[in-house]
Amino acid sequence: MKYKIICLLLCFACCSGAYSQSHRNEIGVETDDDSYLAQGSDRYYTAGTFIFYRHGLKVDSSKHMQNKVLGFEIGQKLFTPQSGSINYNGIDDPRFVDRPFAAYLYAGATLNLLYKDESNLKLGAQIGVVGPSALGKQTQETIHKLFGLYHPAGWEYQIDDNAELNLSAEYNRLLARDRSFDVSLTSYANLGNGFTGAGIGAMFRLGDFNQLFYSESTQSTAIKSQNF
Repeated sequence: MKYKIICLLLCFACCSGAYSQSHRNEIGVETDDDSYLAQGSDRYYTAGTFIFYRHGLKVDSSKHMQNKVLGFEIGQKLFTPQSGSINYNGIDDPRFVDRPFAAYLYAGATLNLLYKDESNLKLGAQIGVVGPSALGKQTQETIHKLFGLYHPAGWEYQIDDNAELNLSAEYNRLLARDRSFDVSLTSYANLGNGFTGAGIGAMFRLGDFNQLFYSESTQSTAIKSQNF
């Protein structure tokens, strides 16, 4: 199992090098999974798969704007209780469902506004569904069978179908930079009937990196022009 995961991660690492080139359009796939930690367990937010497309928009002559990126994404997130199986000694025990089994299937769009002072404002909206229609049970069973993991048990306790509308805003700003180190303010706010919350923090980067208006750190590697 560990070797399969390592090979998969190496494939993604090799593919990521493609983003170092100049381009106006990009398409990619991202995945999250507890299994990448090789701990053999699932817990709460346990897996996600996302397919995205980003397009660099034309930036009119401006003293402030450096880049604009329009993005589209479809994705699925899986959530379980403390374990993806509540079967103990051959019996399903709902007492171990400390939070519901749930899946979130959605489509979304973002507009990323990136400024010459290396700040950016990213606005987003998603529509989707939670519940059996989000196909969480089928997805987790397929993944576990493919990689030889335990058989999930407990999806009969997942939440009911419900439509979702979620809005988001993200703001980042460069605070300080040395030759091979910088630190930025990061913040976000979510509002919707699925995800509501806000947060603020710091992002540190080390090594050889691009400026924040053309960086994977701000999902802005698609760009109309290289004339900085």
